[in-house]
Amino acid sequence: MNNMKVFLSNFIRLFVCSFILCIQPFCLHAQTTVLTQSFKNITDETSYTAISSYNGWSFENCYAAGKVNGVDHFLQVGSGSSPYKLGSVTSPVLGVEGNVVVLVRTSRITIGAKFCVSVEGTGIVSSTEYTIEEGSFYHPSAILIKGCLPSTRIRIEGTNGKFYLQMTKASVVSDAVFYESFDFMNGNGGNDDTYSVPSALVYEEKANIFDNYSGIDFSGVYLGDRCIEINVKDNYYTTPTFPTVTNSMLLSFRIAGTNSSDGTPLAVELSGGGSMSTTSFDVVSATWKKCYAVVSDMTTSSRFTFTGKKVFLDDVMLTPINSGLDQSKDNTAYIEANADQVRTVTITRTLTSGIWCPLCLPFDVTPNQMATEIGTTCEIRTLSSIETSTGVFRFNSVEGTTTIEAGTPFLVKLTATVANPTFSSVAIKNTDPMSYSNGDYQFVGIYSPTYLETDGTNLFLGIDGNLYKPGTGEGENRLGGMRAYFVVPEKASARVAIFDEPTTDGINVLTEMSKAVVYDLQGRRIDSSKANHGLYVRGGRKWIVK
Repeated sequence: MNNMKVFLSNFIRLFVCSFILCIQPFCLHAQTTVLTQSFKNITDETSYTAISSYNGWSFENCYAAGKVNGVDHFLQVGSGSSPYKLGSVTSPVLGVEGNVVVLVRTSRITIGAKFCVSVEGTGIVSSTEYTIEEGSFYHPSAILIKGCLPSTRIRIEGTNGKFYLQMTKASVVSDAVFYESFDFMNGNGGNDDTYSVPSALVYEEKANIFDNYSGIDFSGVYLGDRCIEINVKDNYYTTPTFPTVTNSMLLSFRIAGTNSSDGTPLAVELSGGGSMSTTSFDVVSATWKKCYAVVSDMTTSSRFTFTGKKVFLDDVMLTPINSGLDQSKDNTAYIEANADQVRTVTITRTLTSGIWCPLCLPFDVTPNQMATEIGTTCEIRTLSSIETSTGVFRFNSVEGTTTIEAGTPFLVKLTATVANPTFSSVAIKNTDPMSYSNGDYQFVGIYSPTYLETDGTNLFLGIDGNLYKPGTGEGENRLGGMRAYFVVPEKASARVAIFDEPTTDGINVLTEMSKAVVYDLQGRRIDSSKANHGLYVRGGRKWIVK
């Protein structure tokens, strides 16, 4: 009975916690910035100072220019006069796996100055050499590096002459083969999607203001804050062609109407081969909207032309579409391309029998449906509460036809191992994975591979039912897609508790309680038919008699 009183005391505290248990969306962005470095004023010296390292970066034959005649010159790469002594800049490790777009803002010192981009470690660079144009730090280049690993470093090296380097920014772009952020519009280097629709615009007719200034075509576009405005009906922006295409690809972008927009749709024309699922997109005045089009049968000569009237355009991306959901790949494009469509989906992942497997799916599912689809008996638990005083994540059973909504992370245990389960006739929902939190503790769902922190604040569920922090070796902190992980304060203890099941090795079970048994707040077992008004515990859940 004493144990029961202790349990009930803790359980009531959990009820209080459950009232403050909140659900927060785990945002899924088209791009995630992993590296941003400005070299502006890295020294206060008024004359050039040789520099070998800065903030994790390493330099060869580089100079911190400071201010010369009141002008910021940032970092000088290379030195001397013809023949020039070349210089190079090497970034810290990226710490991520996948495709990365690198934006480099430079300014020419010598006519004909050139630089190339390469990697130290793993990665394939799409384009290697750029000629720096005349101007003052408005000459960025967008370089796609495919197949990076966490240990990959970016190297920017002069190949002719010398130049100034102002900023370098690297963003993960899933499996994209093209990305135009317009981040350097008007000299702005934005880093999020929270900015409002700009009202003040500057007219500019220079190709080098774009992230990708090689092979683009445009006429009469206006510059906004990290976006462009296609202001007149016959004006346009045309992408370059793409060296890599697949049979099915997703074109995505964001649009908004100006404050004085008359509602003219944005039109997208595909030339050079291929077909699009949608070519006209309505705009909403002063409100950003993300748009998608599935593109089939593209060629390496295909390119997109955007036309409209008083329409803002931002974040243009082209991404291959997977054939299903894959734990090893970014699933963003598949989810966006199939949103609100009923599909038969194969999940490339193995669910091992006899252990609790975290799972997070972009479609609704019920326990009965899951057992039918995967062909074996399964048990499902969803998070019921988090006790911050003890670090206990408590899970309760979900049975029958109870719906587990898309994006909800949960635990499932099968009686037989199932590889690559297929779900038929499910409606794909483009909804963000959910993060359930109480204070600094969270249970976070993910659709795509994610790198966990290695300081003990991010934990994964081991096959023995205990929580572990990931290792620090190459790729050891990479958690596969369609899973979930746990967030706790640094050095805090945490464990998982499963209700309503017999005790098993590795699972910390507090108490097994029959759903038919009722206890009052003093831990006394009572007849449910004689319960007066008040709060009780029945079957491990709170029960209120009114």
